[in-house]
Amino acid sequence: MNTRRIFSMSLGAVLALVLMLEVQAGDLPLVALAPNRSTKLSLTGPGMEPIHVTLSLTALGSSYPYKSALLWGGDVDELPKQIVAAVQVSEGGQVVFVPLSAYGDLGDVKSADLKPSERGFTLELHGGNTASEYDAELKFAAGYLVSRKVILRAFPNQRTETATYMFPKRTEE
Repeated sequence: MNTRRIFSMSLGAVLALVLMLEVQAGDLPLVALAPNRSTKLSLTGPGMEPIHVTLSLTALGSSYPYKSALLWGGDVDELPKQIVAAVQVSEGGQVVFVPLSAYGDLGDVKSADLKPSERGFTLELHGGNTASEYDAELKFAAGYLVSRKVILRAFPNQRTETATYMFPKRTEE
C-alpha cells in the first residue's frame, strides 16, 4: 500500500513538472473537448480582432444514415463514437461562415487549439483513436475560411485530404 502511494505521488510530481515545462516553453495546452457538448475557444492579442469559436460534438446514434462512410476518427466498417456537429466562428463580432464540408466528417475529436497566423488564424483539431488518430487544420484569413487539411498521423503520406474554399467577399452597406 505504501508503494502505491509513493508511486502515485511520484507520478503526480512528474506530471506537474511536465505541465510546468510546457507552459514555460510558451505553448498553451490544447483545450480538451467535452463529449456531446459545446466547447468555446477564444483568441485575442495585440492588433487583432477577438476570435471566438464554439465546437459542438454529438454522439452517433443507430439512425446515422452513412453506416459505410469512412469518417476521420473511425475505421473500416467502424464509425467514430461522436462527430463534430457544428463549428461556429466569429471574428471581431462578425460571423464567419464555416460549411459542413469543413467539419462534418471529423469524428472523435479530443482537443482543439486556436493559433494566430500572419493573415488570420488557424483552428487545429486533434482526434481519432490509436491507428485512426488525425490532425485537422482549418485556416482562416480576412474573415473567411480559406482551407482545410486533414492528415492521418500514422500514415501522413498515404492519407491526407486538402480543400480550398473561396467565398464571395462581403459588400459594405
